[in-house]
Amino acid sequence: MGDDGRRAPTNGRSFPVAARCIASAIAAAALAVAGAPSVAATQVRVDAFLALSERLTGHSSLSADVAKTLLEAIHASAGGTELEALVDGTLADDGALANRIVGDWYSGVAVAGDGKDVVATYEGALMWKALTFTKPMGVCGGATGYWQDPPRSRG
Repeated sequence: MGDDGRRAPTNGRSFPVAARCIASAIAAAALAVAGAPSVAATQVRVDAFLALSERLTGHSSLSADVAKTLLEAIHASAGGTELEALVDGTLADDGALANRIVGDWYSGVAVAGDGKDVVATYEGALMWKALTFTKPMGVCGGATGYWQDPPRSRG
């Protein structure tokens, strides 16, 4: 409650989502400081993972920094052997791991080896490119009052 005794407005969803994002960011920072597993621990290089990711997602110009974070998390939880086989094209059934990689790029979040979320990116998540009708919370959409007019027709 505020100083005037009134409760702050909330829609009931904002706080849990924000709390999870903040907790994930803190956990990611703690892992980085504590010495999270290095990409060097796997034979898959960031550039090879980046090329695989671009092929799987259909998007070019993906971030190498995001790729490094996702690669570390995937390697820590899935292991390097399956990932190496997917990168070099020798994995017989690549559905689950390939879908996980695509999902991680779209959400910007990966699950690490300890089962905790690692936030690789928020604003750079591919979901914002797919959801063209919205934008990341906290990102300005235009000048003050930009939202009062309907969007322009694309046709």
